[in-house]
Amino acid sequence: ISLAKFTKFWCTVQAEEITLEDAKDMIEFCNSSTSEAKAKLKSNRGRNPSAGDADGEEFLVSYAMFANVMANFTKASMFDQSKLQEYQDMTYPLSYYYMASSHNTYLEGDQLTSFSSVNRYVNDLLIGCRCVELDCWDGDNGQPMICHGHTMTGKILFRDVIRAIAEYGFVTSPYPVVLSIENHC
Repeated sequence: ISLAKFTKFWCTVQAEEITLEDAKDMIEFCNSSTSEAKAKLKSNRGRNPSAGDADGEEFLVSYAMFANVMANFTKASMFDQSKLQEYQDMTYPLSYYYMASSHNTYLEGDQLTSFSSVNRYVNDLLIGCRCVELDCWDGDNGQPMICHGHTMTGKILFRDVIRAIAEYGFVTSPYPVVLSIENHC
């Protein structure tokens, strides 16, 4: 959708006034680590957010970009903010709870050709996900890689993902992070 339509949605449905420039800033903030957003931002550099460029193109918000804004706890108000605080008895065994989980956490898009990114783990952990998936395959030089095997998706180092989980896994929650490891090594 266009930036103008996104802004209209935000003002009418979310019931929050926002300017075109602020809407663009929010979209960029919530999508700063995805490859799709980086490509879009690169192609939109220097454009006026309220108008198209010379050939009529304008800043467009994809479904994925829109979803990232709506799922962002700090920028979107679709979540009951009181639920961000612990409100349940958290002394039971792990099996007593539902948890937010992520399938193919490393992928930024489809399961056949999309990029893989350590930032996907960072984003998911920062929005409260407590279970992430690691599809492990033999990589170059004996280093395990994370990727969607037998496809054209990108590959990332297992070591880099573990470092990201260690750094960001407990920023928003002190509770365990479950690693769902699909081991193909």
